Amino acid sequence: MASNEPLLPRHNAHTNIHKETQWFYRTMLTSFLFSIVFIFTSYIVYSIRGFSKYALNIANDVFLPPPNYTYKHVIATEKIAKGQIYTGIDMDWHGFECTLQFPIYEITTDNPKENLRDNLQHPVCMGGLVWEKTLGEGMYGSVGRVKGHATFGNVTISSPVGKKAALKITSIAAGSDINYVEEMEEEVCVQTYLAGHDIAPHVHGAWMCGGRMYMLMELMYSDIQSLPETDKHAPRTRKAVMGVYERGLDVGMYQHDPHGGNVAIDLEGRVKLIDFGLVHFLSKGVWHNDEIKKDKLKSLVQYSEHVMRNDFNLQGGWGEYVYGSSRHVSYESIVTVPEGVEDKP
Repeated sequence: MASNEPLLPRHNAHTNIHKETQWFYRTMLTSFLFSIVFIFTSYIVYSIRGFSKYALNIANDVFLPPPNYTYKHVIATEKIAKGQIYTGIDMDWHGFECTLQFPIYEITTDNPKENLRDNLQHPVCMGGLVWEKTLGEGMYGSVGRVKGHATFGNVTISSPVGKKAALKITSIAAGSDINYVEEMEEEVCVQTYLAGHDIAPHVHGAWMCGGRMYMLMELMYSDIQSLPETDKHAPRTRKAVMGVYERGLDVGMYQHDPHGGNVAIDLEGRVKLIDFGLVHFLSKGVWHNDEIKKDKLKSLVQYSEHVMRNDFNLQGGWGEYVYGSSRHVSYESIVTVPEGVEDKP
């Protein structure tokens, strides 16, 4: 006899086990796929990081010094060639042209991180010169007595054999003032020009390092201010000073900052002018006009008379000076230089 009860789906233990088995396999497959993706992604990332690190190490080896590395080589490149012409970038030179007589070098190292700016006497910049004694310090530079010679790679700059020298270092590194470097170059050129007329210390060479100018030059005995009182105030000293200023005008130059600190005595006892950061030149058409030169010298003397009086203790001012009477005295030894002064501590 047929039953009137509806037919129901069979829901037994076998069906439940089948569903649980499917879920388990799906979960395992999903985990496996995620693991594969994770492992593959990790491998790619690790490979990229490893390659980047390897590439960075190569770059460091090629372009950057390793830790604790200073420098292996000093490099001298010709910054300014011999024959460069200067016309007075910030000074009134009236058409005068100064021709550089030797190259000016730029000194660097094979370590781009080497700090050459903060130490005026950095071994790289000194090139082996030994700073023995500070001779003078000003707003823009320091001058010291040095021994030895400066060597930068295959470039050597030195004083005559057996002679000590003076080294002038500008105390301000070139930076914001774009004209400052050229002003330093001009000073080297002008001093070299005047040294050729026996008016200034001879220049042995010059180089740039850490943004500063280094000029190796003839060693002086003393400036006028530091002479003994009997020598400083002697009439012969005053004549020699005015004579060397006259000779400067003879070649077109007048120093716009005349005072006892800018006049020196060389090792032979003769007067020389020093420090040419502020110099002007006459027009060549008036180089041989004594009246114009006389007026120019008079105006310079009056401009700094209070300084010159303090330096030379002049009685009655410069009115006692007769133009043209002292050139010959500036060629002569006016001071007896003690023996061994080059080695004096």
